[in-house]
Amino acid sequence: QIRMEDPTVFVRVQNRAGQNINCSVDQNQFMANADEYLLKIRMPSEGFLKFEPRDVRVDFFYGCWVNVWGSSGSRQVEIKIPRRNFGYGFSVNIRVTIPTDAELQQMKREALRKANFDTLEARSRP
Repeated sequence: QIRMEDPTVFVRVQNRAGQNINCSVDQNQFMANADEYLLKIRMPSEGFLKFEPRDVRVDFFYGCWVNVWGSSGSRQVEIKIPRRNFGYGFSVNIRVTIPTDAELQQMKREALRKANFDTLEARSRP
């Protein structure tokens, strides 16, 4: 029987502007599957009420499962990362990006502006 140790995992939680978010990160692997690494992030809800699981980005890792819940007092984000994505190093840096409500509004405005421009451009073609 062999037991492999996890690499040292460093987690940084930030908004889209790159500013750190004041939150707590629980890396306890008690309820995690053997092939997944579990992160639980608890953060204040002030300024972070509108984001959804699809808005959360985990840099350099693909195939992550994200769940978000909570509303008035605090928000919680649960992320499951396949352990095979960690590679063979002794340490892993994980950067989690969660947009603020203001950043989400700006993203929606930019998407609408682009859609309007594309529509105008399509109409102007012969």
